[in-house]
Amino acid sequence: MSTSATTTSSCNGSPRPGGPTTHRRRVADLMTESEKAPDHIVDGDEDEANCNNGTGCNNVHHHHTPLIRYLLLRRKGACLLEPLILRIEDFVLRLSLKLGRNMGRTIFGALMIMVVMSVFLKFSFMMGSHVEVNGKRRENGLLILQTFKDDWSMAQKVVSDSDVSSGAVMPKRLLEKYTTTEIWMKPNSDEFYQCITRPRNRIRTSSATNGYLLVHANGGLNQMRTGICDMVAVAKIMNATLVLPRLDHESFWTDPSDFKDIFDWKHFIETLKDDIEIVESLPPSYQAVKPLLKAPISWSKASYYRGEMVHLLKQHKVIKFTHTDSRLANNGLAASIQRLRCRANYEALRYTNEIEELGKILVDRLRKDSEPFVALHLRYEKDMLAFTGCSHNLTAEEAEELRVMRYGVKHWKEKEIDSKERRLQGGCPMSPREAALFPQGHGVSFHYDNIHCRGGNLW
Repeated sequence: MSTSATTTSSCNGSPRPGGPTTHRRRVADLMTESEKAPDHIVDGDEDEANCNNGTGCNNVHHHHTPLIRYLLLRRKGACLLEPLILRIEDFVLRLSLKLGRNMGRTIFGALMIMVVMSVFLKFSFMMGSHVEVNGKRRENGLLILQTFKDDWSMAQKVVSDSDVSSGAVMPKRLLEKYTTTEIWMKPNSDEFYQCITRPRNRIRTSSATNGYLLVHANGGLNQMRTGICDMVAVAKIMNATLVLPRLDHESFWTDPSDFKDIFDWKHFIETLKDDIEIVESLPPSYQAVKPLLKAPISWSKASYYRGEMVHLLKQHKVIKFTHTDSRLANNGLAASIQRLRCRANYEALRYTNEIEELGKILVDRLRKDSEPFVALHLRYEKDMLAFTGCSHNLTAEEAEELRVMRYGVKHWKEKEIDSKERRLQGGCPMSPREAALFPQGHGVSFHYDNIHCRGGNLW
């Protein structure tokens, strides 16, 4: 029997004999035109070509069907066994025509088993093979990116889970390898700067004044410090001469210290000399003048002091503000006034040398071994509870004691306060238990971290 001499190319380029009596259709012949299109076959080489062309690699995972994977494998030269199988197949077919139909069926069955085994080996090779490309692993014709960050995060999670389950406490040197919690991170302050510079057109050039301003700072040290900064700004608005402020001696603290005992008063006057005039005391000619006592309205705007207060100052020449806490609005003021407030707080109000030295000693002790620390200000104090009206977890007798104290302070405006509602609004200080849970919730460890607690007598 004669056969034609036509040949077709296989995946490896070797010729394949063919004849009119036997027709073996390739897998590609069973595909539709859309499936034959090159855009349906996307493998790792094409991904690398796109990367090299500058189009970018998006690491898209292409989920191919077994048919497509088979064709990809043939394209890559993975079908190494096909020439041998095709030759055996052609030989068996020729032999079956000579020996008879039954023998041909038997041999054809054996041939099919061999084909199935070869296909199985091909797919096993394709699924199990992987190569390293530039430190990245390629599996199944797909590029799989592996990052150290993901591996480290997974390792941290596994270690932490195992430690929690075992109940063991990790050594501090191991904890330092973990991600730093937010509470210990330094805030990004690259875009921030001090707004304390004095504009040239705001430098005081005249010694003329509308009168003298006496101020009585009230509250704790922080409240008095803020109030003094506000009074410096008020003196500028009113064009008044400020007398060194007097500190509160009658509050809950009953601290006898005065301004000169806490702050460097000469530095205070020198720093603000180009803004306002500050004197140590009233001049002899005004010491006999009885000052007008006035409690400014809380959160007042500059127009309030520039209008009503200036009129009273010119009339009486000496005014004494009995309260300084929150007497000037925070917003709606000129930029020069806001800068003056900041300049008074961060430059003019400097503590005495004795207090500065003591503060450095305390901070150095807290910063031992260059470790971070937390300064926790406890506010669960009797006067604070009475002022806020918070009686959570207190007995009826203790709540009544706070109510009596609240009514005994005249300048506390709120008298009847719903403790439960105030607490829901977030207006109550944390209880001792809450003060312990709050740092722990932010990553502070009571075993390893330095904690400096301050406050009055807890009640």
